[in-house]
Amino acid sequence: KAKQLIAEAKAAGVPVGQELQIPVRQGHFPRAEENAEAVAHMLQEVGLKSKVIIMETNKWTDWLYATKPEDKHPEFIHMKHGNEIGDASGTVESYMGCGARVSLYCNPEADKLIAAGAKASGEERVRIYRELMALLYDDVAVVPLFHLNFDYGMAKNLVWEPRVDGIMNLWEMKYAE
Repeated sequence: KAKQLIAEAKAAGVPVGQELQIPVRQGHFPRAEENAEAVAHMLQEVGLKSKVIIMETNKWTDWLYATKPEDKHPEFIHMKHGNEIGDASGTVESYMGCGARVSLYCNPEADKLIAAGAKASGEERVRIYRELMALLYDDVAVVPLFHLNFDYGMAKNLVWEPRVDGIMNLWEMKYAE
């Protein structure tokens, strides 16, 4: 299907021959570089030129925040994002809105739903976010690849319960006697 869509786009005059750069922050998460290479390979398999660019943190962060039309930015940004608390508001406000902190995506209808969802509560909030997520899915605003699990190795005498949000507060830890 992907090859067919690319052929149709090419026939319609969309420039599909340029190389797509996939910047990845070195060591951003376990096997980040290998994951980016796999994505590049999948793009190449359907006929798109792609190249992984492994970057140091500062340069990668510059590209992450390059969201204005005049900014030099890549077609993709390879990154991790967690939402362990299960509330979509922080995610959509940062990554999916017109002019959002790290967003190249812009759909005014999505912006309306983001604003409405931020003010709503209860079942109304759930309904709005479901509608928003369906719109984002249809627009392919992001391409989620996987979810990273939190794995902890702890000393036997450490008393601590991992949090659902992945945050590790030292003041919540103590040593058993």
